[in-house]
Formats: sequence, structure tokens, C-alpha cells
Amino acid sequence: CGRPRSGRRPPPPAAPSPSRPPPPPPNPKLSCALKLTSLCAGVGGAAEQLDSDSSEGGSAGGSSEADDTFWINWFCAMRGNEFFAEVDDDYIQDDFNLCGLSAQVPYYDHALDLILDLEPVQGDVFADDQNELIVASAEMLYGLIHARYILTTKGLAAMLEKFKNCDFGRCPRVSCSGQPCLPMGQSDIPRSSTVKIYCPKCEDLYYPRSKHQISTDRSI
Repeated sequence: CGRPRSGRRPPPPAAPSPSRPPPPPPNPKLSCALKLTSLCAGVGGAAEQLDSDSSEGGSAGGSSEADDTFWINWFCAMRGNEFFAEVDDDYIQDDFNLCGLSAQVPYYDHALDLILDLEPVQGDVFADDQNELIVASAEMLYGLIHARYILTTKGLAAMLEKFKNCDFGRCPRVSCSGQPCLPMGQSDIPRSSTVKIYCPKCEDLYYPRSKHQISTDRSI
């Protein structure tokens, strides 16, 4: 018999694939740390949101407080108005204390409403130039009321406190050693002249040092 025909060698049997090792058991410490990190991130985000809301609320509250500023407080706090004391609303609302002022001040009723922070009468519409005149009239009217108020007991006490705080300035004379001064006017006629400061030590008059105070009406 002849030799058998040669054929292809059969492929070797495939090696068994190695099985994957089972996953390690979860680390309780690592799991706890991840949960804690996630919790802190959530709390931090909530805290940032709370801070943002608080800041917005604070800014809203600040703007609300700014909107609640009364006209008298605003006017007396303006630069150059340090000579003015805050007049009580009760004094201004007493018509007896305002006798004769309506003839001296244009737009008297509207100026008085502005000083007392009263709502304008419905239907009153003014142009920009008229509104400026009303504001100027309110400042003039307040000055005339102030001139009467500082002659009362409360007004004198308010001016004394400002004198002690040197709100009116000091005497420029060296020999007076910084003596506090008082504002003084020599005329009761509005717009006739400007205010001076009086030194009770040397008994002389001086111009205020601040350029904003030089233009203050002497009649106040």
C-alpha cells in the first residue's frame, strides 16, 4: 500500500481563556469619602446660593433704605448745608410758624409738600424747568423756616450741639486758638447777601472757608 497523502496539520486546540478576577470588595472608607465630598459640594452650592440671595436682599434693602430718606435729612446732609439744623415736622406743619412766608416763596404749596414728603396732588404735571423752580423754592422756604426755628428752645439746642461739634467752622485768627464760630446774617431779606461766621472770642466776622458755604443765604 502506498503512503497516505499529506494534508494540513490540524490547528492546535485553543488555549482556555483566562477568567477575569472578581472585582475587589468596595472600600467602605472610600465610599464614605465620596459621599461626604458630594454632600459638601451640595452644601457649598446651597451656601453660595444663600449668600447670593442674601447679598441681593441686602442690596435691595439698602436701596429701600436710600429711598426712605426724608427730604429734610437729605437737604441738611448735602455738602455746604452744614449750617442747617433739622427742623421738626411738627413745627413746619403748624401754620402759625409759617405766617407770611407764602408771599415770599413762589410755588409755596408745592415747595411745602416737597419739604414734608407729601405726595403731589393728582393731576399736577410740571415741566422740567418748573420742577427745578419748585426744588429751588423748597430750599428757600426751608431756609426761612429754619431762621425762625432756631429761635425756639429746640432750635437753639440743636444749634448749640452743632456749635460744640465745630460744624460751623473755627476762627482763622491765630490768637483765637481754633475758637468755634457761629453762623451770622445781617439781613432778613432773602437773596440779599450771604452768610458769615462770627467768632465770639475776637468778635469779628469772617467768610466761611468752604466755597460751598459762601453762597448760603444770610437770611437763614
